[in-house]
Amino acid sequence: MRPSRFVRGGLALLLLGVLLLALGGCGPRRGATAADETTTSSPPPPAAPTADGSYAVGMAGGRFEPPRLVVPAGETVTFSNTDKVKHAVLPDVADQGGPNSDEEFPKGMKPGDSYQWIAPSNVAVGTILAYHCRYRGGPGDGTTVGTGMAGVLEIGPAAPPKPQY
Repeated sequence: MRPSRFVRGGLALLLLGVLLLALGGCGPRRGATAADETTTSSPPPPAAPTADGSYAVGMAGGRFEPPRLVVPAGETVTFSNTDKVKHAVLPDVADQGGPNSDEEFPKGMKPGDSYQWIAPSNVAVGTILAYHCRYRGGPGDGTTVGTGMAGVLEIGPAAPPKPQY
């Protein structure tokens, strides 16, 4: 005996309800903001030095590339504006240190400009120094990374001395 049209319709509605309940848990938490969702995700893996052993951060397309870099204490990081607009590199929290291109480029870094910053040797390994672009980002508060065009430098162990030939 075949189920009646009423029973088949009820089963279809029941299955639809179960599916909607299951999918309802896939979206953002009720009352959560985009910031809440992004702070729970893993940060990108730290970038390594370039092939020649130098540490470089590019600025283009409204982002720092790489967005996270581990740099040994005492090493130089070069920030290069390869974009068609001005950028700036400013520490999220001024008294925590970090790169500050205003020291050399108080009106912003024009396309083609480069700024060099030396990672301090008087901070603990693992120290996080967050920075942002004045024009396309916003500062964090020292415990969270800023918004928009923002990046992070992590101080790593000092590099071993380079061999002298």
